[in-house]
Amino acid sequence: CTFDSSKLSDMVSGIKYGGGGTAMMFGPDGTIIASPDLSQVQNSINVTTVGEGGIDNPSAADFYASVIAKVQKGERGYTEFGGNYCFYTGVEGSEGWTLFFNIPVALVTKEVTSVTLLFLIGGIFAIFLLGFIAIYIGQSIAKRVKKLDKVIQAVAENDFQVEISSKELNANDEIGAINRSMNAFVSGMRESLGQIQTEVSNLSTQAANSRSASGSLNEQASAQSASMDQIHEAMDGMSRSGEELAEHATNLAGAISDLTLKGDETGKTMQALV
Repeated sequence: CTFDSSKLSDMVSGIKYGGGGTAMMFGPDGTIIASPDLSQVQNSINVTTVGEGGIDNPSAADFYASVIAKVQKGERGYTEFGGNYCFYTGVEGSEGWTLFFNIPVALVTKEVTSVTLLFLIGGIFAIFLLGFIAIYIGQSIAKRVKKLDKVIQAVAENDFQVEISSKELNANDEIGAINRSMNAFVSGMRESLGQIQTEVSNLSTQAANSRSASGSLNEQASAQSASMDQIHEAMDGMSRSGEELAEHATNLAGAISDLTLKGDETGKTMQALV
C-alpha cells in the first residue's frame, strides 16, 4: 500500500499549472491516498474530519466533504474556496476516488493578466497590420479603378484602340471581370469598325466604277447623238437630192414631151412634103 501510495503521490506531485498548484487524491471516505506531502498519506489524514486524524479547519472539512459528495454523484467541475480555484473529478476505474487540484487565484490571475496583455499587444499589432494591409489594398484597388476609368473614358471618346493589360484580364475579382467585359466590348467594336471600313472601301470602289461607267455611257451617248445628227444631215441631203432629182425628172419629162411634139410636127411636115 505504501508503494502504491508513493507512486500515486509522485504522479499527483507532477500536476501543476504555471508551475504552481497542489494536487491530491481522496478515497470515498475523505482519506488522503495521494499527496505531495507523503506524511499525510502515511498518517491516513481524512480531510472531511476535524481534529485527530483529520484537519484543523472545520470550513475546509465541510468543503472537502461537499466536493467528495459531488464526485460520488458523478459530477466534475471547479469552484473557488479560500482564495484558490479548486478543480475536482472522479478517477475512472477506481472505487470512488476523487482527484482534487487547487491553485491560488492570484497565480491564475497573473497568468490571465499575462495572457490578456499578450493578447492586447497582439491585438494592437494586428490592428496596425490590418490597417497597413487595408491601406495597401485600398491603394491597389484605387490604382486599378483609375486604369479602368481611363479605358472607359477612351471608349467614350470613340478610341477603340485602347489596350487592357493581361494582368488585369487574368485577375480573379470583380475588377478583373469588368475589364474582361470591357475588353470583349472593345474587341467587338474594333471588329465592327473594321467591317464597316471594308464595306465603305468596297462602296467607294463601286462608286468610282459607277462614275467611270457613267462617263463611258455619257461619251457613248454623245457619240451616238453626233452620229444621229450626221445621219439626220445625210437624210436631209438625200431628201434635197431626191427633190432635185424629182425636179430634174420633171424637167426632163417636159423636155421629152416637147421633143415628142416637135417630132410629131416634123413627121407631119415630112408627110406633107412627100
